[in-house]
Amino acid sequence: MLQRMVHLALSQEQDGFILYFTLPFATGKDLDVTQHGDELMIQVGPYRRKVTLPRSLTGRPILGARFIEEQLCICFGDRESTMEDGEDKS
Repeated sequence: MLQRMVHLALSQEQDGFILYFTLPFATGKDLDVTQHGDELMIQVGPYRRKVTLPRSLTGRPILGARFIEEQLCICFGDRESTMEDGEDKS
């Protein structure tokens, strides 16, 4: 099932980025998405796949995800700043 996963597009929206995947034969209720650093873990039922994020999404948190008609849409927010970036988060 996940062998047929296809990255469709990355689009920049007003509040961040949206990454689109086609997941044929999947249903939203069996779907789980987690982020670890620059990788996404997409799980559909017992099947898992790691996907390396493009550089433009590295450091951006997942704001939400939805599944519509065999398409997974993952919304990413603004890049998280750190003290090393010269910015104070307080």
